[in-house]
Amino acid sequence: MRLRSASGIRIGAQTVGHSNYFVGRLFALLIGFKDPKMVVGYSGNELDLALMRGEIDGRINNPDTLTIRNAEWLAKGMIDIHAIMEVPREPQTSGLRSFA
Repeated sequence: MRLRSASGIRIGAQTVGHSNYFVGRLFALLIGFKDPKMVVGYSGNELDLALMRGEIDGRINNPDTLTIRNAEWLAKGMIDIHAIMEVPREPQTSGLRSFA
C-alpha cells in the first residue's frame, strides 16, 4: 500500500469542474490518498505528456481511450492502472419507477 501511504500525489486534470477532475478527486478519496494535489490546466493529450515529464503522478482516463491512445504504454507496461470505473452496457432502470 505504498500508494496510500504517499503524501501529496499529484493528479492531473483539465479544469476544476471537468468530469475527470471530479472523478480524480473521488478516486483519491475512495483509495485513501493522503493530501492529494489536483493539478489542472491540461488537455487530454497534454496529461499524457505531463505524466511522461513527471509533472503529475497520475490521471483519470476512460478505458476505451486508454486502450486506443495509450496502447503502446499498456503493451510495454509503462503505466500502472489502480482503479477502473465500469459503466454497464444495459441500463439499470428497474428501480426508477419506484423512485419517481
